[in-house]
Amino acid sequence: MHSKTFKYVALTAGLMVSPLALAAGDAPSLLVGTCISCHGTSASTGPATPSIGGIMENDDFVTSMQDYRDDKVPSTIMGRIARGYSDDDFKAMAEYYGSQKFERPTQTFDKKKAKKGKKIHNKYCEKKCHEDDGYNNKKGVLAGQWMPYLEYTLADFHDGLRKTGKERKKAGDGKMEKKMKKMLDKEGKEGLENLVHFYGSQTKSK
Repeated sequence: MHSKTFKYVALTAGLMVSPLALAAGDAPSLLVGTCISCHGTSASTGPATPSIGGIMENDDFVTSMQDYRDDKVPSTIMGRIARGYSDDDFKAMAEYYGSQKFERPTQTFDKKKAKKGKKIHNKYCEKKCHEDDGYNNKKGVLAGQWMPYLEYTLADFHDGLRKTGKERKKAGDGKMEKKMKKMLDKEGKEGLENLVHFYGSQTKSK
């Protein structure tokens, strides 16, 4: 799996604002253009940055930005960026990205690992949370997300550094972490890698 060093370097490189990125799509203002420089419109500009177009409820988007601003979730640069915006700004960003369509990039994956990852997903991740092989559009889209991003995000959940939205509201309810621990006790870190390859293999739009 990629090291966190790769994550930090890639995210820092993604901060460069491109005029082409600002021109792409129908961004209503430079406010959203700042987001587009890294996250793109329907697909992000780099594999260490998540694509966020069309995959979150507006309220969840706003909560995520507030959590970055308030240092409730780990980040390299998002915490600093979020401090420069108001809650109304977050709502405007949520409206824009909520209107976009999520696009899945073509990625290189191992078919054997993806097959194993599907079984792990069905056992630990499918029920109630990431339904329909991770395609569920409102409870966390994993299918087709960038694989390097998934690698370090899963590692953060494993290490207890990141929690789901509901868990952040209910302190001590580490459901995601418990699921991850149970899976890792059974499958080992290889299980995380297999999951990443499974989600990376999901390229069809539904």
